Amino acid sequence: MIWCHGGHLDDERRTRPWFLPYVRVLLLAVDCAVRRRSIEMYLIRYPDRGWNEGQRVADTGWAIDTVRRQTGSTEVALVGHSMGGRAALLTASARRDVNMVVALATWIKESDAPSLARIECPVRLAHGTADTVTSPQSSEFVAVTITAGGGDARYTPVTGENHSLTRYPLRWARLVGEALDER
Repeated sequence: MIWCHGGHLDDERRTRPWFLPYVRVLLLAVDCAVRRRSIEMYLIRYPDRGWNEGQRVADTGWAIDTVRRQTGSTEVALVGHSMGGRAALLTASARRDVNMVVALATWIKESDAPSLARIECPVRLAHGTADTVTSPQSSEFVAVTITAGGGDARYTPVTGENHSLTRYPLRWARLVGEALDER
């Protein structure tokens, strides 16, 4: 499993280990790793903080290739938060070697719809209903777009949660775990 952290639209500053979107996903990944010791976990730290015209898709593809080469694993799931969710979804739309995507509070654009319709792996989306940074309706849009294209996608609203995933952290870990159990 490869975890993809959030970031900003355009930001070329280096991603430091204490960058909050990175730390947020790191803590969730550690929680999942403790609960599911049989699953290997990897965390991308993107070189810079921004989406920067889609560079995160290339970085996520590189991470998949690196994990496969180092471990020989044939199954790779991507878990992403916000910008990382978008990177996971668009990477899965371009590759057939992604076995599952779990996207949390995903930042997505309607212009991504043609790519989303090409996703062949199962996709599970969750979004806090009190999120004011990214739209819960956009995650629902992703699920509808994928299923309209014949894919397998489900959307789960998390009542009262905000973008930072901090009000109900155990619920997020449980949602990721339940998605992984479906593989």
